[in-house]
Amino acid sequence: MKTLADKALSFARDAHAGQVRKFPDAAGKDVPYITHPIRVATLLSKYIPEGMADREEAVAAAYMHDTIEDCQKTEQDIVAATGSPKAAAFVRLLTDRPKGSAKRSVRKGETVERMKTAPVAVKMAKAADVMDNLSDGLDKAPIKFLKVYVGEKRALLTGIKAGVTDAAALAMFKDLEAAVESAEALVASLTKVTA
Repeated sequence: MKTLADKALSFARDAHAGQVRKFPDAAGKDVPYITHPIRVATLLSKYIPEGMADREEAVAAAYMHDTIEDCQKTEQDIVAATGSPKAAAFVRLLTDRPKGSAKRSVRKGETVERMKTAPVAVKMAKAADVMDNLSDGLDKAPIKFLKVYVGEKRALLTGIKAGVTDAAALAMFKDLEAAVESAEALVASLTKVTA
């Protein structure tokens, strides 16, 4: 019998079929997009303790976290594929409003606000997503975009950390803060080079 995580991974594989990551690998080859959700769910699984409330649904949501935003899937599609309304609701919490529906700064600000009151397991899933994105090809991004992007992650960190007292989550968020600081240092060094 398939677990919720198995169903979520299968759904994400189908939804992201044919999509590639924004930046190619070191050899210049396209990277299948599904590698990102797999890394996010794997990273989350390392931080979120067995037995923590909502662990199973959060890991499932980590696999599917970009399916609404990037694949035009719906919460109903997720429930139909996984049988989990809670995992679908978690994916919705992890999803930005569609591009073009509002200015980027507004959409990202809404995400920060949503994270302030999200369940801890969802905050940890968002942290895993950010950590993976910060480790994947930032040095290939245009400096103008990179400055904005890293600033957004600094703001998001405040929303993710808001109200959290769980020790496992706080340890993860400390690692997230280190990743944000590393990205900020990269921006500073690239800004010096281009100045």
